[in-house]
This record gives sequence, structure tokens and C-alpha cells, in this order.
Amino acid sequence: NAPKILFSDFDRQTIDSRNTFAAKSLVLFAGLRWSNEPELRRQGPPEQLCKQVMRILRTLARTLGLARPGEKAAKSTAAAQTFETRAHPAPGTPFHVAIPVHNLEAAKDFYGGVLGCEEGRSSTKWQDYAMHGHQVVVHWVGEEYRCQDWVNPVDGDEVPVPHYGLQCPTYEQWADVVERVKAAGIDFIIEPTLRFEGAPGEQWTCFFKDPSGNNLEFKHMSNPANLFAKYNVAEG
Repeated sequence: NAPKILFSDFDRQTIDSRNTFAAKSLVLFAGLRWSNEPELRRQGPPEQLCKQVMRILRTLARTLGLARPGEKAAKSTAAAQTFETRAHPAPGTPFHVAIPVHNLEAAKDFYGGVLGCEEGRSSTKWQDYAMHGHQVVVHWVGEEYRCQDWVNPVDGDEVPVPHYGLQCPTYEQWADVVERVKAAGIDFIIEPTLRFEGAPGEQWTCFFKDPSGNNLEFKHMSNPANLFAKYNVAEG
């Protein structure tokens, strides 16, 4: 029988602290314990000790967040060998939004093709996209899904809600989105226009839908520093 080097031999609080130095120390302790105790050496050869240590390492990896609970270390390693990074997070704190779609292939054509978003992780039920460094995830919820619209008057336009999109830092970036939508033959819900002209919140904006009816707004503030300017806006 191999020596029984188990979690009961160690301080669980140290393990739970996620201290990687402690993890290395535990492995070293296991080896020293075997080499310094004749009784343990008689219980089995070093090969068997190594198997015990590897079991400890796998458990430590899960405890320290290096592997997901219930997954084999080998499975995690294999998955890590087959990825590439095609986009980088936006500076600061990237935003994350998840939206329902009725068809993943149509979503891929729209978000990856029309808008030019790089695709990240995906499965048979969802896809990750980098929208200028922000994380947009589309989730398949059934072929019957279409976004239900509500509207609210804003500066003379009936604005659809819910909606999401980007505040483009430059006019050129906003205009590129407009040209992409036009080239794809997608109708605008609200045509590209200048809203709140002359006011602190002056902005270029446009609204359109994805294939599942989800509403998107892309805008560019004439003065980006005024994005959160606080003042009362006339209704309608």
C-alpha cells in the first residue's frame, strides 16, 4: 500500500486560503515525510508516493481555482491548448450584456459579419462577441423568439425599448457602423440623425434591429465628455 498522504494530514484552512505558496509547501512536505520516515518508506516505493502527490495536486488545483470542480485536470489542459485570442478587452471596465436570439447562424452573420465583431467562446447554445472590446453574448432561446418593443418619445422620435449599443468615441467610428448597416440592406428604425442639437447632450444616433428583433442604438456624443451631463431635458 502507498503511504496515505491525504488532506487530513494538512491544515484545511491553509488550503482554503488559496495560497499558492502553501500549495507548493504541501507537495514538498509530502516528499520529506516519505524520505524521513522509515515506516512510510516500507509501505511503498516512490512511484506510489508520486501517485498520491498527483492526486493532491489535482485537488489543490480545483481548490485554488486552477480547474473547475468536477473536471479532470487533463480535460482542462486539453481545452486550454486549443484557443486563440482575436480581440482585446476595452480599457477600464468592459461592459457585459447577454441577449436572446432565435437563430445562432443569423446572429453570427449579423454580429460577426455586418457589425464586424470578433467571435470568442461559443457553444451549441450561445456565442460570445467583442463589440469594440465589450462582451456581447447571444443566447439561443427558441425559434419563436422576437423582441417585444415598447416606445418612448425622445427629441421627436419614438425610441424603441429595450435597446443597447455603443457610445462611439469618434464620429468616424459611428459613421462606419452606419455604412455597414446600409451596405447590408438593413432598415433603420430611426435614421442616422443629430439629436439634441445645440444642447450639452448633442449626439449623432441611429437605431436598427438584429435578426431576432433586438434593438440596437449606436451614438456619438459631439462632446464625449458630456455623456453624463446632468440637466433637465424637455419631454417629447
